[in-house]
Amino acid sequence: MTDSVGFEPFDFRKPSGLPEAVDQRLLFWQRGLASLAPERWSQHMTTAVTMEHAARETMMMVEARRQLPDAGIGCRIDLGADALPTLIVFARPLLLALVGQVLGENLTQLPADRPLTTIEHTVSELLFEELAHAIGEAWPEQSPLDCCINGFDDKPQRSRMYPLGERVLLTRFDLNSAFGSQPVHWLSSQDQLIALLGQADDVGTPVAPPTDGPLQARAAEIPVQVIVRLGSAELHVSDLADLQVGDVILLDQKIDEPLEAHV
Repeated sequence: MTDSVGFEPFDFRKPSGLPEAVDQRLLFWQRGLASLAPERWSQHMTTAVTMEHAARETMMMVEARRQLPDAGIGCRIDLGADALPTLIVFARPLLLALVGQVLGENLTQLPADRPLTTIEHTVSELLFEELAHAIGEAWPEQSPLDCCINGFDDKPQRSRMYPLGERVLLTRFDLNSAFGSQPVHWLSSQDQLIALLGQADDVGTPVAPPTDGPLQARAAEIPVQVIVRLGSAELHVSDLADLQVGDVILLDQKIDEPLEAHV
């Protein structure tokens, strides 16, 4: 077998990320959301909160569900004319605390986890409505994006909004309040967001037209060697001497495990 020293392993089980242009637009959008959401909430709350874009990762839906809080509440927010579904997830104690701020409660710490009352659920709808408006206003185009809430999920860890094998984007925002910093998650389909953001106008500094087209075309023709390890087997020298055409050698690679490739 060809020596693989010097090649960098690539894990084909890990989903690939976003195109650079889409990634920049999404970051611009989400940072705008982090700024606008607290502004809209401040109309209803007795104390101020801030929000920061913390992290974003591409993963399969089955893995994303494990990242969501055990005691959480999700709100489906549909984006655009095609009503692309996304899910905003709060830990329930955090949502109870925010609702308490709207109701004028004097809380000094996060409340214990419990189901929301009818009035608390109504107030939480108001907060999610404001969040949906902030998502639309932060949209990186001249006109805001139509966004609307479309139901709640009290078990987001079991959500089947997307197939378990679909690539999704899980974005984490840090919500800072009198109760410290708490995570808020935004779950969305990667392919649907790529399609949606691909329609948006460019933001930020205009990029000069590329001048290295011929060079890129030549680079695209350069062959790339991919070495795939099919497995291994131990044979005695005497076994090698007895090998004949048509003999079968069993490798140690299981059929239900992915192959290791080197590029």
